[in-house]
Amino acid sequence: MSNVSDLMNKVEKLNEKCTQGKSCKRSCLCLNGDLANMYTSLDHTSIRKAVRWLLDCVRKTSRRKEVSIPISKIEGKTHLGRTGDADSKRINFTFDELLEIVDFDLDNTYFKVGDTMLQQKVGIPMGSPLSPALAQIICAFYESNTIKQARSAGITNEVDGVRYVDDLTAVIYYDPSSPLSTSNAYDLSKRIQYGYHPNMELEVEDTDKPFKFLSSMIRINKKTCKIRAKFHNKNKAQIKHSKPQLFLTYQHFESFAPVRQKSSVVISTIHRIGNACNSVQYAQKAFNLLCQELKGLKYPDKIIVRALRRVRNKDPRWHAVSMLPGSNRRLTEQQKTTTEWPARRCMRARMEAQTA
Repeated sequence: MSNVSDLMNKVEKLNEKCTQGKSCKRSCLCLNGDLANMYTSLDHTSIRKAVRWLLDCVRKTSRRKEVSIPISKIEGKTHLGRTGDADSKRINFTFDELLEIVDFDLDNTYFKVGDTMLQQKVGIPMGSPLSPALAQIICAFYESNTIKQARSAGITNEVDGVRYVDDLTAVIYYDPSSPLSTSNAYDLSKRIQYGYHPNMELEVEDTDKPFKFLSSMIRINKKTCKIRAKFHNKNKAQIKHSKPQLFLTYQHFESFAPVRQKSSVVISTIHRIGNACNSVQYAQKAFNLLCQELKGLKYPDKIIVRALRRVRNKDPRWHAVSMLPGSNRRLTEQQKTTTEWPARRCMRARMEAQTA
């Protein structure tokens, strides 16, 4: 997953599977955890092997042997193939040149301890622009190998999952009426958990209760495979008991910071709520809790209302949420029965289909 906002797109696709054909008769296991030692303990040989594996996968599926990379973000995205704007707006690299860049980065990592200059032989520097990509490539390499080995061992259970850097959630489906399918699902979950580089460790959580993934609290019904996601407010307990923020997310409105800066933080939080929920009811509850938290910090109603209007201009889903920064925060009957909160990308596609 390349972007935090892609999470609800993935959740929506998984929930659609639950209502189609045989998938509604399946149960599932869930594996959630954080990958430790993604940067500091990886040997360079394994990293090079993973990069070559990725490039070989691309060679098998495409005739293009080059990559076009924009000089700045405003020039578009990276894509396969050459471009005519090379040297002015974009740069073309062959796969061999990419390998040379990786080799140079790994072979020329130095750091200083006191007056001593040392070369890093194990791991990759956390501050290097190339390091996040290398860490994710090596994760994908071991995940692919794990699934391939499981298929060779006769484990055919379907697997869905999402990973954002070091956060992983995997859903493994099985037929509850088949002891073999059930056993294979548990076997596959162990293979995934212990299938990474020997120096990497997947620290798993208990998925029988709601668990945190990015800004969402996820609950999976393992009998129906249905996923519910709601926004995780770190100060929820403090808000309910009218206590000061435990996590200093927002400035007090009477502080010396500019009003525009405070409004921007509120707008950003509303966007995050929209990207972390998959129902109107959860979005409304999260917004109501946000209003309560901001009111405790002396934010006037007009700031909250103005922020929500700004978000509605870009994200039409928020028209389903009531603008209730005052004392009445109960959900309406329509909101209780209206559960659809489509992922933002899916919402955009639906709007384009309606206007076509």
